Amino acid sequence: MVGVAAMLGVVVQQLFMHEKLGTLYPNIQFMGEEKDNSDIDMNGLIWVLDPVDGTCGMRTY
Repeated sequence: MVGVAAMLGVVVQQLFMHEKLGTLYPNIQFMGEEKDNSDIDMNGLIWVLDPVDGTCGMRTY
């Protein structure tokens, strides 16, 4: 099971990557395990961030 500190680290890393990739590639969508992805257009380009943390969350999309 992932601890609270590890989960916080994953969230912070995801926010950092989302900000940096959004700045460099504003036309590419961002999908992350720790965010609501309901607005993703699966027909467009998408960055997918799935941290290797022992969970299987993103594999279900």
